[in-house]
Amino acid sequence: MTKIKKAQIILLSTSLIFMLWVVLMILPLLVSKSSDELLHHAPDDAVSIVTVNNREIIERFLFDALYGKGFSTNELEQLDYNKEDFEVPSSGIDLRENVVIFQTSYKKETITGFIFNLMDPQDFSNFNVRDHNEVKYFNEDIGCILMVPERSLKSDRLYFEAFAKKVVNERREQLPDHLTNVMNDEQLVNLFYRGHENTYIQNLELSAKINGSSIFFEGRGDKNPQIKYESGTYTQLKSPGQEPYLEVRAGQLPDSVYSYFDVITRNFHVELPEITSQQIFFYGIMIDNIDGSTAFLPKFDGIFRFKDSVDITVAVDSLIENEKKVHRQTSKTVKIGELDYHFKQLSPMEVAVGITPSLELDKIDKAPLPLIQGNPAATINIEGEGIIAQIAQMLPPVKYSKKLFNDLEYFELHTEEGGDGTLILRGEMRFPEKEKASLELFKYLMKF
Repeated sequence: MTKIKKAQIILLSTSLIFMLWVVLMILPLLVSKSSDELLHHAPDDAVSIVTVNNREIIERFLFDALYGKGFSTNELEQLDYNKEDFEVPSSGIDLRENVVIFQTSYKKETITGFIFNLMDPQDFSNFNVRDHNEVKYFNEDIGCILMVPERSLKSDRLYFEAFAKKVVNERREQLPDHLTNVMNDEQLVNLFYRGHENTYIQNLELSAKINGSSIFFEGRGDKNPQIKYESGTYTQLKSPGQEPYLEVRAGQLPDSVYSYFDVITRNFHVELPEITSQQIFFYGIMIDNIDGSTAFLPKFDGIFRFKDSVDITVAVDSLIENEKKVHRQTSKTVKIGELDYHFKQLSPMEVAVGITPSLELDKIDKAPLPLIQGNPAATINIEGEGIIAQIAQMLPPVKYSKKLFNDLEYFELHTEEGGDGTLILRGEMRFPEKEKASLELFKYLMKF
């Protein structure tokens, strides 16, 4: 028997043994169903709850890795690492089981919590995500981590510690109706979003599922009865001014975003009514140096609709008078750093603002329902010649996320009327046909 044939036999035998080991290790995991136990510990007042179905993720990844294209030699080399230089810490978390993520509020601050099943409570006790901004509590079976605001007062931390303890120790006997669909063994991720007074969609149930090269999103929610999105005549941008772009159509802004605008308008003595809806083509961010200070300038074109009448010329005049970094170029253009922003009054309650001098407009006579489409990479498209811009462009989260999003063939998430005061959400994130979405996401996560 030749050496080549011997090597082939050894390689084949090793491969079969490895495959058998994988099957024996993974099969008990895949044939059993995930438990919804952690959902019984989610807080009653949570604004949003997400379940991450790790079992389905593992099954999907293994199937695609074994029967799909898999990884190229170059990709495997990129994923390789020296064990002497890098060691994955043991978290004590049972990653074979589901993870529950929730958000709640405390003193107008958003608190994010994670609930896990544990394999080793001692390892979990030593595991830290962020040393000073997390609170942890656990027992023999369940652990909870809260991501809390920076520089929290001692009294606040005592509250958070008691809250985490309550999450772990208190269990609801029966899940409320709005959480019965959050636990779905066929979906990768399931979301429940309660919403608030300014969100157009409330009681949203949204799920994500991988099929081949695509990730599909599907959900349903209730219209906010306090917001009237009646059909009428609206102005709309027909097409973007440049590529790549991410188009966002949205309704009223959340309270947290309004508070940010309130600070800006108050400092610059600009009075604007509430925004009821908007359409924005976002192209990226210009990092500029203006008068010795760093400025982050958004590159966008957008139409903003207000609750009451607004005079954009008066608002811009006030901005120029109170902000030295804003310079008038023409009666309809201002300059901030290297960017020119053009503005136009479209109707008493509609204005257009953006970096493109002239865009083709259209009129629509239906309610402007929420929509996101285009290339998500536009949100991290950073431009600028300064050192800060160059550093930002090279940051791993920016560089790798741009690579992932630029590889997409299609991305869209839209809203449809569902009847009886409901809305239906559907969307797709599609990679090239020969690529597997599960493997693309895995390669992306392994780069960090």
